[in-house]
Amino acid sequence: MNDPLENHDPNVLLSSKKLAGVIGVSAVTLSRWRSEGKGPAYIRFGPTRVAYSVRAIRDWLAERTVE
Repeated sequence: MNDPLENHDPNVLLSSKKLAGVIGVSAVTLSRWRSEGKGPAYIRFGPTRVAYSVRAIRDWLAERTVE
C-alpha cells in the first residue's frame, strides 16, 4: 500500500476533514473516536478545532498494521 502521507513533513498538521479523506473515514467518525479515546493523537485549538500531526497519524497507523 502506498503511504498517503509520504509527501508530508512529519510536523505538518492536518484538519479532521483532511485526515478523514486520507484514511477513508468520515470527520464524524474521527470526532467519535476522539470522544472514545481512540484514533490518532490530536491537538485541540479550541472547543471545536482540532488538528493531527502527520507524525502522530503515522505512529497510530503503524500500531495497527498487521503483517
